[in-house]
Amino acid sequence: SSSLFVHSPLSYFSFHSNILNKKDIVSIKALYLNIALPQASLIYNLYSNVLMCKFNANSLCWQDFQQLLLLFPSNSHCLESVIFESDTIHCYFSHSQTPSSFFCPYCHHLTSHTRGSYFRHIQTFALHGKACLLHIPVYRCRCTNAECSHKYFSEPLSPFVKKFSRMTACLEEHLIQYVLEVSSVKASYLLSCSGISVSASTLTRHLMQYPFPPVTASDQIGIDDFAYKKGSVYASVIVDQRIARPIDFLDSRDSDEVRQWLEANPQVTLVTRDGGRCFSCGISAVRRAITQVTDRFHLFQTLSENLKAQFAKDFSEHVSLYMKSASSTSEQWPEEEVYSILRKRIESLGGKKQGKLQLWFEIRNCKRNNLSCGQISDTLGISSIKVKNYLKRKQTDFCSKQQIRLYSKCRTIARYFSQNPQGNAQSALKYLPQSVYRNVRYKEMDYLYQGLQGYAKKDGEDNKKEIRKKYTVNTLIKTLYATKRTEDKIISKFIEEYNQMDMYLVWYLVAQFRQTIMNEQNAYTLDQWVRMAESSGIDFIEKFAANIRTEFKAVWQAKHSNLSNGILEGTVNKIKTIKRQMYGRAKLKLLMIKTIYAHTG
Repeated sequence: SSSLFVHSPLSYFSFHSNILNKKDIVSIKALYLNIALPQASLIYNLYSNVLMCKFNANSLCWQDFQQLLLLFPSNSHCLESVIFESDTIHCYFSHSQTPSSFFCPYCHHLTSHTRGSYFRHIQTFALHGKACLLHIPVYRCRCTNAECSHKYFSEPLSPFVKKFSRMTACLEEHLIQYVLEVSSVKASYLLSCSGISVSASTLTRHLMQYPFPPVTASDQIGIDDFAYKKGSVYASVIVDQRIARPIDFLDSRDSDEVRQWLEANPQVTLVTRDGGRCFSCGISAVRRAITQVTDRFHLFQTLSENLKAQFAKDFSEHVSLYMKSASSTSEQWPEEEVYSILRKRIESLGGKKQGKLQLWFEIRNCKRNNLSCGQISDTLGISSIKVKNYLKRKQTDFCSKQQIRLYSKCRTIARYFSQNPQGNAQSALKYLPQSVYRNVRYKEMDYLYQGLQGYAKKDGEDNKKEIRKKYTVNTLIKTLYATKRTEDKIISKFIEEYNQMDMYLVWYLVAQFRQTIMNEQNAYTLDQWVRMAESSGIDFIEKFAANIRTEFKAVWQAKHSNLSNGILEGTVNKIKTIKRQMYGRAKLKLLMIKTIYAHTG
């Protein structure tokens, strides 16, 4: 380690060490000379091991002077020595002058009595990945005011260091920005990588004690609930619709909590909400006129859930019956498709001759594309003599005896198999004439049928998966919301054959509801649709219309307003993300701070 002495904090620095090396010089530059001082000059004398920084104090501008003062906690302190360790830089300060008097922070009485001094160990920003500790002496003072509640107090270092703090005020601000965006555990790890040592609990404590500016609501807000503890404890979040930012949390979703908050904020004139009765009752209990807007998404979600509960089981059974009937139909494969499958199956035989047969096919394909022997030679990377030899020979010259036997039967097998239903390859054996089996071994024939059977089975399973994936109850609901007639056979057949209620009337009412809420042209008014639904004779449609009738004004506002609870849904997702980051252990106040004041997420 090297000991460095400072004679004056303003106009002249002289650093002296008997064992000063280049690494220390670089660290000193980073600590003191990385300031925008154009008038400063650095001098290093190799013979006397003296590092000097000179500048003309009279030519300093005010900005340069302020930058220089940032190195020192106050005007009454100066840097005495710096000790470099492997992972820490220790900066020791001393009093450049003794203050004549001190103000008591409790009674603001002026006193000049001191009772010794002690060091405060303050952590500041890391330098080149090394932790930096400032060891600053402070006086212990005695208050002479007999009425003061404290007899002794310490010399204040504010605003450089807050009272009882072990880090600089600037570093605290930096830590707050970290812990707002990530969890305290993650922030503690990231800061330790940059040379700042702070625990997760300390970060959380600083965040809870930080004096954040209050957020006020505008005249338009939105409110929604979220699960603080799923299935047990619920809270509410309030978002300003004009700035699209969360502004406050409520401990519960009770109507009394909502009413009290609205009475405390008389400027609010419009509230967007979902269909929860707790919010509507709380808003209605306020003694002033507040416009309520129901969220359109929740209206469609409620109707869709009713449709799912009504048709999910029946539609699933209908799709299963359709799949069974489709698998029993006698659809046929094209003969050329079967022939192509059989040829590929035969070409995979041949043993050692298989590579030569594949090369013969490649040369023939190139020749069909009107390529010369030289061009084929360059394309395939073989000699032109070899190309000419292959062109002179026939396919059978490169086939085994087994392949020759099967090639002669391939067309006949494809013709008879194409006349048999799909997926039943083994039953095609009985349709084949006896002439096909001449000079062909049973294992060879079985090899061909296994390929066809596997292809048929795979094709059938793919079709079933596609039907199951495509046709769910959500597919039916999307069709019911559309005004155009569907051309899908499965859905059309279900609508026609469903005998428990008039599906065409359900289709008409659901499609007209979408047009009414979205305020499309030539749509019914809301009152007309409700009266039509109430007299439909369909139980779940009548119940849905009765719920709309109870909060008719809020639904009417949703039809004519451009506001919704979309920003609330995004805020709830943000809250869920923050809860997962903190492993579900965040208190409601901490959750509120991170949700409201975080700049990302």
